[in-house]
Amino acid sequence: PCILLNLLVIYLVRKFSPKSLGTYKYLLIAFASSDIFLVVLHAIINPKVIARHGAFGVISLNFLSNKYITIMYGACFTLPFMLLDIHFLYRYWAVTPYILKDSFIYLFDKPWFIIFLIIIVFAVGSFWYAWLFLATLSHDSGTKNTLDIIAREFNTTTIDGWLIFRLDDELTFNSKVSLIVLDIAMILCLSLSITLASLTYFQIERAQTLSFSDKSMQITLLVVASVQTFVPFICVYIPYLYVLALPFLNTSSSFITDISTVLHAIFPSLDAIVIITLMKPYWKGLRGMLRRKKPPVIPHLYAFTVTSIVTARTG
Repeated sequence: PCILLNLLVIYLVRKFSPKSLGTYKYLLIAFASSDIFLVVLHAIINPKVIARHGAFGVISLNFLSNKYITIMYGACFTLPFMLLDIHFLYRYWAVTPYILKDSFIYLFDKPWFIIFLIIIVFAVGSFWYAWLFLATLSHDSGTKNTLDIIAREFNTTTIDGWLIFRLDDELTFNSKVSLIVLDIAMILCLSLSITLASLTYFQIERAQTLSFSDKSMQITLLVVASVQTFVPFICVYIPYLYVLALPFLNTSSSFITDISTVLHAIFPSLDAIVIITLMKPYWKGLRGMLRRKKPPVIPHLYAFTVTSIVTARTG
């Protein structure tokens, strides 16, 4: 269902996006494509969040029970974080022409800028991988008994993954520093999204040349983006922060760890549902497909291109 929903999003975006949507549609396709990738990765790795016997982290319950693979899985979840920040950056730059003489929104039409954003996404993922790896550099012979106990509980011979151990009820210096850095990085990512959303709202309110209807549309678009942020906040941010906090809390709640795994699994589906239900061209297009008739043409979309913004300013 997750893959089909996101394939449907890609189809609806390509089929029913008005020309006025501009490069914004590629951001929506990027969201759907990343969700498909995360679903496939989740199915292959079959991760499980654990907190037991002094071991905390994520393991794989199949033949890919390997520390490096589960670390890669964790690093890949920086993708929705970065896409959300890029999303809000687009929304902020889309309204700045109403306040400032110049705007950087045109950069989203430049191939070199898109490549630059892709490099940043990969750089953040690499940064995340490195710190997740550093956090595990506390393994010693004393952890083997713990791994054997956990393996027997899951009816397997061996087990491995992104695991942090409290040796003698104490975390190593590497683990403490790495976990703190990762927590700070996640909070900064979320803070950037909130800051860009707030600046966008204030710019819309300050725009004297923006008509009432256009202002309403821009606020509606901002609300849509905010709802898109709410889903990964609940399904990714909170579980991720909880997993990173487990070694400090030294707690073992199987219910919460199981819920964290489930939320990671359903996140891509919810993300697709949000895009389909909140974007008017897409739910009308889907309704037209289900009724087997051509969907109505929607004259206005709650998004602006560079051309439409400049026209509004000069006209």
